Amino acid sequence: MTLNFQSAIDDMFKPPSRLQKMVDRAVGVDRNEADLALNLDICELVNSKKGNYPHDAVFALLPYINGRSNKQAQLALTLLDNLVKNCGHPVHYQVASREFLNELFRRFPEFQPSMPNP
Repeated sequence: MTLNFQSAIDDMFKPPSRLQKMVDRAVGVDRNEADLALNLDICELVNSKKGNYPHDAVFALLPYINGRSNKQAQLALTLLDNLVKNCGHPVHYQVASREFLNELFRRFPEFQPSMPNP
């Protein structure tokens, strides 16, 4: 238990990775529209570094997709679309994972509230 707690603390104080910095820049609040060149650079980075990069890239987008800013959510979804189209099976596998889908739909209620009849 302490090992997991210690690794969680270590992760909190780790400097952001190159991938995380690029994702933060791609979906930043100062952006008015998607930067296709930066999105494709992120795709190239994910393709060149196999390891955990597909997981890290996809899960780095969740806070922006589920965030309050519609503009950031749209930019994050555009980046996710670019990742799915350009990075192949490793990204498809992450997007289809139960963990990702549960986090993605966490924002939506299970049942729609009933609307009064007009």
